[in-house]
Amino acid sequence: MDKMLMTFSSEIKGIDEKEGTLTAYVSTKARDRMDEVLLPDGADMRNYKKNPIVLFAHKYDEPPIGKALWIKNDGDGILAKVKFASTEFAQEIFSLFKEGIMNAFSVGFVPKLWEDGDGEKKARRTYTKWEMLEFSAVPVPANPEALALAIQRGLIKNSELKKEFHIKEDSSISVDDAEQKPKPHKNESKDEFMKRCIPQLIDEGKDQDQAAAICYSLWEDKGKNYMEDIKAMEAEIEQLRQKDMAACKIIADLEKEVVELRYKIYELIHKPIPTPEISGEDIAKMISDSVAGEIRRVTGKV
Repeated sequence: MDKMLMTFSSEIKGIDEKEGTLTAYVSTKARDRMDEVLLPDGADMRNYKKNPIVLFAHKYDEPPIGKALWIKNDGDGILAKVKFASTEFAQEIFSLFKEGIMNAFSVGFVPKLWEDGDGEKKARRTYTKWEMLEFSAVPVPANPEALALAIQRGLIKNSELKKEFHIKEDSSISVDDAEQKPKPHKNESKDEFMKRCIPQLIDEGKDQDQAAAICYSLWEDKGKNYMEDIKAMEAEIEQLRQKDMAACKIIADLEKEVVELRYKIYELIHKPIPTPEISGEDIAKMISDSVAGEIRRVTGKV
């Protein structure tokens, strides 16, 4: 199965400004927005501990912002002590955590085993075995409304969003605007969508920064739409599986009937031919007659 991401609003256990470290839960037992659970006891962190880097927003093509000095499962979740790098960007992220502006981590992992629930008493899916690939500091949970709010308040600084689209801190965006605008096509890349979306919003009266912010929020919402498609497909698969189970039962019943019929045929074929009942006296008389007849034949007195 491919890599998956799960974001958690973390409980910060301690910050040491002198050391430049932060101790926090990077994964917990909590149900996330997709109604999924990542069990700490199922974590395989052996490979991660060989290269325990900490990323920003899962950006594999950019330098890490720190490393995990240690990481462990304490029963409640995956707890880690993060040492932030001395780079300007890493220190800025550290400052955002210290100020309480950022408090979320996201785990990149490969699912191994999972259990499906009813989505009510039990989570829709619970991952019981999984391998940690990395964990990242993220500006907000993976939620388009939260992202829009962060852009509006200027909480995301020096991020990929600002670098790519030069969004100013005073740019405003409303969720209502985002919900009414074009949605990305299924096979459309981010660049293709931005080139189509931004000019359209500018034509509607938005400035460059507002248009870029709204389009970026819409692109982030694409994942949510895909999850809805996945849920629909999973429901269809479950229906087919139930139909398949019913068909299997019918086939099993028919096979049982076939076996019973074969056995009846076998009994009919191999049933012994009934013989008439003969008493002992009749048998003795038959033997006596047979012997007497043979004596007469031999002596010529037939």
